Amino acid sequence: MIYNKKPCYKLARLFVFLMLNELKIYMINKTYTFFALTFVFLQCLTAANSKEYWEQTGTFDGANSGLIQSIGVASNGHLFACVNNGAPTYRSTDNGVSWQKSSLPSNEYITSFVTKDSMMFAASSSGVFRSLNNGQTWSIQKTGLTDLNIKDLIILENGTLVAGTHNGGIFHSTDSALTWSASNEGLSSLSINSLATLNNNLLIAGTDGGGIFISSDGGTSWKISSNEVQLNYVHSFAINYHGYIYAGTDKFGIFRSKDTCVTWEAVANDISNSINAFVISAQNTIYAGTSQQGVYSSTDEGNSWYPDNDGFDINHLSVYSMVITPNGDIFAGTNGGAAYKKTIIIGIDDRDFNAGTALNNIIPSNEGFHISFQIERSSTVKCVLYSILGEKVADVINGYFDSGSHTMYISKSAISRLSSISGMYYCRFETPYYYYTKAFYHEH
Repeated sequence: MIYNKKPCYKLARLFVFLMLNELKIYMINKTYTFFALTFVFLQCLTAANSKEYWEQTGTFDGANSGLIQSIGVASNGHLFACVNNGAPTYRSTDNGVSWQKSSLPSNEYITSFVTKDSMMFAASSSGVFRSLNNGQTWSIQKTGLTDLNIKDLIILENGTLVAGTHNGGIFHSTDSALTWSASNEGLSSLSINSLATLNNNLLIAGTDGGGIFISSDGGTSWKISSNEVQLNYVHSFAINYHGYIYAGTDKFGIFRSKDTCVTWEAVANDISNSINAFVISAQNTIYAGTSQQGVYSSTDEGNSWYPDNDGFDINHLSVYSMVITPNGDIFAGTNGGAAYKKTIIIGIDDRDFNAGTALNNIIPSNEGFHISFQIERSSTVKCVLYSILGEKVADVINGYFDSGSHTMYISKSAISRLSSISGMYYCRFETPYYYYTKAFYHEH
């Protein structure tokens, strides 16, 4: 969530006013004042400066012409991404910083990944690939599959695998993909685009032109949930912790069911492009990846949706796949062979999002003060001074610096307000990828 700065600053001013004018603690003990007001200011400014944006991860060995059809994650956090232009499937062992070719065969069209403990399964145009060691090695499994073109793959709580195929309907496996059996009773459309599960028994299938089907017996039999035109082509599903089901359509936006697929309501019909992927964060924020419109997100269970594309290259606004890692990071696969990670900066705290970047010291002197900092990579650096009330005093550093350590001397005479008023001040240190605030006391 991006907080509104003004209410937070007003709250800070209110607290400070009460502390200074009612409690008069500054008259009693300057040290207590410093720490009490530091706490108030930092709490408010933290909320005011929280920020979320998308950051492109490492490149795929130069293969940047295709789109990332699928992204998966192993239980150990290793990521897998399939680029659909004939390139291999890539693997990242460092949370997307770098990518290398995986051991999956080249030129395999991987449509989805699922994970259970150390096992991974990958849906492909040749059957289902299985790994028993978090994706280090893979073997193809297709016994019993009459259609090898797997469009989607899910795993139930009891370990049963369910596969939706291009023209052969739905198959299930109870032996970790070694053998497969058809489960098509009641299906009037055998072209399956997407699958979802609410529990071991309730399954949902979106088709390519035939509407939405549900099964209440673990996939043994199916019945139609909706065949209205807007829900004929469903590319993706998501289910939140309340059991609300979200369906991403081809060109009619997002639909939601609050009653287990009995009825559906349009909640984002102003999105005119297909909804290709969903993920839901631990905070119950829903993210929807679209064709040509980037990502939309909702923080109120789908009642309202907003574009969430800060950080995306304008040429990478078709999002085809999304995944959440075990530590809560969100990744999106786009056109142009680009993968993006959702970065959340809390603002003022002790977390260094880029090792080697820090605001080290602020050392006051009679005539000025020294600011020392280090940056991991060359970038713009900005330092802004604030008063205890959160009012901006001055921009003291604003420029481009090479990577490494730097020390800047700031003369008090250059900042008229600082030179005349004693008290506590805050130095806000910012780079494009790091935020930090440090307090210091200036004695006039």
